[in-house]
Amino acid sequence: MKSFIILLLISLVYSTSLNNPEDILRSKFIIFQRRYGKSYSTQHEFDHRFQIFKENLIKAEEHQRLNPLATFGITKFSDLTSDEFKSKYLTFDRESYRLFNSNNGMTIKQEINKPEPPPPQPQCTPNGLNYDWSSCGVITVVKDSGQCGCCWAECAAEMVESYYALLGYPLTPLSVSQIIDCDTQGEDEGCNGGFPTGAYQYIQKAGGLESEASYPYSSEAGESGNCNYNPKLLVADISEVFTLSTEEELYVQLSTPSQQGGGPVGACVDSSSWQTYTGGVLTSCGQDVDNCVQVTGYANYGKTGAYWIVRNIWGSDWGENGYIWLSIGNNTCGIDEYLQYVSVFSLNGTIPAY
Repeated sequence: MKSFIILLLISLVYSTSLNNPEDILRSKFIIFQRRYGKSYSTQHEFDHRFQIFKENLIKAEEHQRLNPLATFGITKFSDLTSDEFKSKYLTFDRESYRLFNSNNGMTIKQEINKPEPPPPQPQCTPNGLNYDWSSCGVITVVKDSGQCGCCWAECAAEMVESYYALLGYPLTPLSVSQIIDCDTQGEDEGCNGGFPTGAYQYIQKAGGLESEASYPYSSEAGESGNCNYNPKLLVADISEVFTLSTEEELYVQLSTPSQQGGGPVGACVDSSSWQTYTGGVLTSCGQDVDNCVQVTGYANYGKTGAYWIVRNIWGSDWGENGYIWLSIGNNTCGIDEYLQYVSVFSLNGTIPAY
C-alpha cells in the first residue's frame, strides 16, 4: 500500500510538472537534443540554447500564421539565432549578385572544339500540370553541406550533374569541394560565400568538374580545403549558361521535353524564413536573396495551390525530405531574381546509360 501511495505521488508530481509550460518546453528541447545529437558543454550554454529554442518556436508560430498551407516548428536549426543560421547556411556573395543584376544577367559561352555528337537523351516528357525531373533519373540525392556556406557551388554542381545526365550519361554526383577549394577568382570565397555565375566561370576555366567519388566533399565543418583537383579525372564541362527572368520562363524550361533542351533550373532565393520550415507550401516569404537551390519541378500548375518543387542542401532530415514547396505566381522568396540552366559536354568518354 505504501509503495502504491509513493508511485501515485510521483505520478501526480510528474503530471503537474508537465502542465507547467516551461517544463513542457524544456521536455521538447531535450527531445530535440536527442533527435539531432546536440550537446552543450556547460549549463550556461544549455540555458542559452534553450532560450533561443523558445524564441524560435515563437517565430515558427508567426510564420505559421502567414503561411496557412505550410507547417513550421522544431528543426535541426532550432537552437541557432537568426544571425547564426544566416552565417552558417545562407552565406553567398551579394556583390556578385549585384553585378549580375547590373548586367541584366549574363550568358556565359565557351568556345570549344566540338565533341562527338551527344548520345541519345533519356525520354523525359513533362506533364503540363505536374512534373518533377527527379522522376526522370537526372537529379542526384539531397546533399547536406554542413556548416559551409557553399550553396552557390552546390547549385552550380547540381546543374552540371543534371544536364550531364540529360545527355544520356550515368547520373554522376560531381565535386562541390573542387569548386569550394579551387575557385578563388573574383568574389567567390569557398565556405564564406560566392555566386553561381562565378562557379560556372571557374568550371570552364578549370576545364570541368571531377566526380564526387574522386574529389569528395570535405567542408562539413565550415572550412575550405586545399585545391587538389586532377585534370585527368574531369567528368563534364560547361559550354553555355542560360538565364531566365520570370516564373513563366521557369515553367517553360521545366515543362519542355528533354530532347528539346528542357530540364531543372538553378535559382537563388530568400531562405531566411526556412529555419523553422517543416513541410507544405510556402506562400509568404522575404525577397532578400541569400541562398541558391535547384528547382526540380512543379505541381498543380495553373491551378489553385500550385507550387514549385525546390531541392535544398540541408540534408533529407529537413523540410519535405530535403525539399521545400514554394507557391507559384507570387515570386515567392524572390524565385525569379536569378534563374539559370546550362548546356554541358562529357570529358571522360563514359559509355552512355541510354
